[in-house]
Amino acid sequence: MGIQEALIATVAEFERCGFDYDESVKFFKRQMIVSSLERNKGNQCRTARELGMHRNTLTRTINELKLVAKVAEIRQGRPQWRRPPRSAQREQRSHPMAS
Repeated sequence: MGIQEALIATVAEFERCGFDYDESVKFFKRQMIVSSLERNKGNQCRTARELGMHRNTLTRTINELKLVAKVAEIRQGRPQWRRPPRSAQREQRSHPMAS
């Protein structure tokens, strides 16, 4: 079975189960976003690029679909390293003992 046939069968199953259009679209979006976030270890910039949308659109969609807790859960396994603020970077470069 090809992807189009599988999608047609899925749509028919959604209709049979009584899902309306809006519920079906939200379910599909949720699955696509969560799957992509998992592949990208919670990185929203890479996820947005993979899905072909702007990062701000992805963030807004995550909020609309109430996926914030799921995103936090996915990101837990990821190292939480952050780049220091620019002010701290300038101080390190201008410090005479900095190499």
